[in-house]
Amino acid sequence: MTSRDNQYQRKARYNPNRETYVDGNGNYVYLIWDEELQDYRHEVIVVGDGGITPELRAMLDEMDAEEERRLDADDHHIDKVFEIKKKDHGADKSGHTKHPMDLIPQRKQRTFQDALREDPRISQLLLAMEKLTPEQVDLVYAIYGEMQFGADVAREQGVSRQAINNRLKKIHTRLAKLMAEMDEA
Repeated sequence: MTSRDNQYQRKARYNPNRETYVDGNGNYVYLIWDEELQDYRHEVIVVGDGGITPELRAMLDEMDAEEERRLDADDHHIDKVFEIKKKDHGADKSGHTKHPMDLIPQRKQRTFQDALREDPRISQLLLAMEKLTPEQVDLVYAIYGEMQFGADVAREQGVSRQAINNRLKKIHTRLAKLMAEMDEA
């Protein structure tokens, strides 16, 4: 039965795959679970004649249209290249899907002992550092060992950043001189 109420210009585009929509006859349709059939089925709500009012249908359709606008906006913010790669990423022949982080090549973590074996000058540097003051050694370990910023070390010690730079410059000069002496010996 088509009445004037069912001549409705829907705001949400027609999409029968969506769970709710206004059909071609102007009735509101939604998807429900049917316990007897153990499946989903579409339930049609007729406008008028004991069904819903045209105003309620318009409100439901406007809600569907708003959801469509939100989903469309979400689709515009998707990185298409990443989505294609994600879709192509799948299980191998055994059915096992690798975690994407496992596909990133990992660098082997070098130990201090590895560094000593690879570069004998490190042991010379350690010997030269024994001739520095404890404050100088602490500064070297803070900057190069703990990877702290000079500004952070300056703040901890209550001095200026320039003071830390000057101390490091003195330490570099002293270590260079001590290592040169070891090379000559």
